[in-house]
Amino acid sequence: MTTLNTARAQLRHLAEALTDIYLPVKHEALKGLLTELGNTDKAALDSLALVPGLLDNDGLQDLLSALARLKGDPPDEQTLKAIDEISAEIESQVQAARSGLDSRARDLDDALVNLAHVNVGDVDHLIPPIEAELARLDAVIAAQEGPLAKLLEQEGMLNTLIADIEAISLWDKFKTLADSLKALIDIDPRNPLIGSIKAGIEGLGNMLNLASESLKYEHLVRQRERIQAQLDDLQGNARQLRLQRQAESRKLEQLKQLKLIEAPQQSYAQEIGKLLEALKRFQALHPALALEHIEAQASAFIANGRVLSDYLNELRRAWRS
Repeated sequence: MTTLNTARAQLRHLAEALTDIYLPVKHEALKGLLTELGNTDKAALDSLALVPGLLDNDGLQDLLSALARLKGDPPDEQTLKAIDEISAEIESQVQAARSGLDSRARDLDDALVNLAHVNVGDVDHLIPPIEAELARLDAVIAAQEGPLAKLLEQEGMLNTLIADIEAISLWDKFKTLADSLKALIDIDPRNPLIGSIKAGIEGLGNMLNLASESLKYEHLVRQRERIQAQLDDLQGNARQLRLQRQAESRKLEQLKQLKLIEAPQQSYAQEIGKLLEALKRFQALHPALALEHIEAQASAFIANGRVLSDYLNELRRAWRS
């Protein structure tokens, strides 16, 4: 029963994990699998619960005891009539038990047949095209890595250069200082520091002019914007490719999970099949009673019925646990 319970749990887990499968036909097949799994469970439980009640018939044993006593009496007309009546009742009760058992076995057999007809793992032909598409996407993604890395490097260099230029532009703040120094010269032309001040102003002016003429700040900013636009396009395309790859990879994973269902489905069917085999074996051992051998056949029916009932009751207890 452990094998049966494990197989059932695996089936339910795999089927419920694939509720978002991309193939509608397999989505319906998985729903059908769970339905047939439930039907088979019910048929098996009905057999475990009802068959022992059909076979555990104390009244049948009482009839056999009465028949044995009557056969020990003188064979007068009344005795023979009673023997015939009891024999008919024994045959009727055995036949009723057999009919009930036949019904349970038939329902269980039908459930197993229907379960076997649900095939969700026949997806081998779908796997190669997806693997080919994954390989193609990997090649495209790899081909874009070089240009993307180059653009990122260029963007980094431009960012560094622009940052340096923006730092140089801070020298503009010294223009106010230069103007103040010039005003000092006009106010106090005899100041002994005038020579140094003039030299400083001239050097500062040369530096500011050099920075202004040699660095094309606006051109660099436009170049960075152009590279950023290229990067946006390339990165957007890369994201789209990765999303496509994730979708294809998910499809492949789902197909592989579908194939995993086959093993627990077979294991479950085999375990339930053991129960069906026990019922069929009992049926084969006990065909319709022959009146000339009714006592021996009915006694064997009772004895084997107890063995089968014990087996079914044990399975039922294990099922509940």
